[in-house]
Amino acid sequence: MRKILLPLLVASLMNFCSAYYLTVSLQTWNPDEGSLSPFVNSLTSVDAIIPFEFYDLKYCQPKEKNELKGLGLGMMLRGDHVEQSLYEFEILVNSTCKKVGCSEGEDTLSSEDVKKFDRYIHGGYRANMILDNLPMIATEEARYKATKNFCVNDRNPQRSTPEVRGAAIGGCEGDRAFINNHFSFIIHYNKLKGKGIFVVGFEVIPSSHNSDSCIADADRVYIKTLEGGGKVPWTYSVTWIEKPDAQWVTRWDYYLSTSEADTDARSHWIKITQSLIVMLCLSALVVVIISRTLHLDFNRYNSPDNDEELQEEVGWKLVHADVFRPPSHPHLFAGVIGTGVQLIGMTLTVLGAAILGFLSPAFRGASITSGIFLFVLMAFFNGYVTGLMQMMFGIRSWRSAVLSGVVFPGFVFTVWVFCECMLAWRGAATAVPLSTILFIIVLWFGVCIPLIILGASFGFRRKPIENPLKYNTLARAIPPQRFLLSPACLMIPGLIPYTASHLELKLILRAIWQGQVYYVFGFLTMVALVVMVSVCLTTIVYVYYQLVFENHRWWWRSMGITAGMSLYYFIYCMYYYSNVLKVRSWTGMVVYFSFTTVSAISIGIIVGTIGFFAAWLFIRKIYSSIKIE
Repeated sequence: MRKILLPLLVASLMNFCSAYYLTVSLQTWNPDEGSLSPFVNSLTSVDAIIPFEFYDLKYCQPKEKNELKGLGLGMMLRGDHVEQSLYEFEILVNSTCKKVGCSEGEDTLSSEDVKKFDRYIHGGYRANMILDNLPMIATEEARYKATKNFCVNDRNPQRSTPEVRGAAIGGCEGDRAFINNHFSFIIHYNKLKGKGIFVVGFEVIPSSHNSDSCIADADRVYIKTLEGGGKVPWTYSVTWIEKPDAQWVTRWDYYLSTSEADTDARSHWIKITQSLIVMLCLSALVVVIISRTLHLDFNRYNSPDNDEELQEEVGWKLVHADVFRPPSHPHLFAGVIGTGVQLIGMTLTVLGAAILGFLSPAFRGASITSGIFLFVLMAFFNGYVTGLMQMMFGIRSWRSAVLSGVVFPGFVFTVWVFCECMLAWRGAATAVPLSTILFIIVLWFGVCIPLIILGASFGFRRKPIENPLKYNTLARAIPPQRFLLSPACLMIPGLIPYTASHLELKLILRAIWQGQVYYVFGFLTMVALVVMVSVCLTTIVYVYYQLVFENHRWWWRSMGITAGMSLYYFIYCMYYYSNVLKVRSWTGMVVYFSFTTVSAISIGIIVGTIGFFAAWLFIRKIYSSIKIE
């Protein structure tokens, strides 16, 4: 029986860790219906990280430039600016050297247009398109050419690694930059039983030519020859390739497999195994504390045969009259815990939706949109927990409860608006319109704050949580502490949960800043569980030894013990910025570190909240198990 169950368990676990998503309804096309037209998306760059609209460069565009309707909030925030194009693909008809239907004068570049092309080419920008909701990716040949023709300069001496998404808008041959004015599109399709077909892949090979023959890279369109302006022939070709084995439900698999997060499963398992070993060691230490040390303490303190002097030995029992004393700034502490619960609820719900496949890659920006709305809805639990904590501390303040929904969201909103102003000044595609900012404000004050007030009203109505012991009026003096228990060492324990999550955090950063796809939410869930358990165990061990040395001020420390994880995350982000990314603008630097600061603070609040609840439950348990006369 075990021989059968073990392989089934391993297979189930592997299937859980692999990417899973719900597909949209089948979209079919009839060859007799005419043609398909792709949409153009933003120009993106790994080196600059700030996207721009496709027509920010002087490409030929429709007379009526219409942005695709129905763009979600998440798409706008991530910089997707989808518009119509002049490219037309006749269904199942191959074509070579087809001219783009440019209006009169649109294929002529001014000197300013040429300078902008040169700046974007040296910035590593790539053109993005969408066909039948599939993003355009570069073929192996295109990736090789892009790496070979990568523009090397003093600020960027290293050649770029091959990029998958989009097509390079140009390149360099030695010190001469050129424009890729020809796109060779490759469309993969499969046939239905009837006449219809469906698209399963969309690839491109960009090239440069300066003749009507469209001979790739034979006579390139060099920037130097266009310094005073000139005419550029914009052309494209289309090749249809049948893929009889490709299925509609798996057509996104190839895009997901291009990411390092999806291909390097072995690294995931190695890191998870290492983290499990550390977690088991911590678990063993906690078991020793509970089963041996605490058991002996309970027997000594609760034994009726021991005299009073023996029962009053130095140890954690000595602070029983102070351990449940409210922390300093209890209003602020309650608000931070409430915010932590709100962030935890949002994170777990988004992760659960991703595991179930609801955050399909076909729905661009779905994770961002769902995260924003879930954060707003989770405000109810923020208010509820804040109210409960205040009642436990013997206070009741509506003002403090409301501030729990103002301080952290207000900080995030201020940083975001500041970045949006800089992006709007640069003309970036991620700059959202004023209406979107007003919509966020309405969500904040019209939904989030009322939900916090509603949650706080329920919390204030509940009977206050009673702690096992009362606390004295006068606080007990804290003796000198060991160095490892001093504030200088408070950040060290945070290294334990950070090491468990380092690989996933690195891959998520690559998905955010380098355009890779992250869709291994099964691995992320396992790592999140390991981190949560590590945070709980680390906090319990640290708080226990703090109480042993008669330090009863554990409330804020229980949060700070593992919140140091955010510090290590921020340090790694600094390393990532200086050694991996090649951001060349002040705007990009400000946007990057603004996001890093907000995400680091969020991580600190989340793990700090988890650590507090672990320590609180542990302390309630041990102090409810001793006799106090």
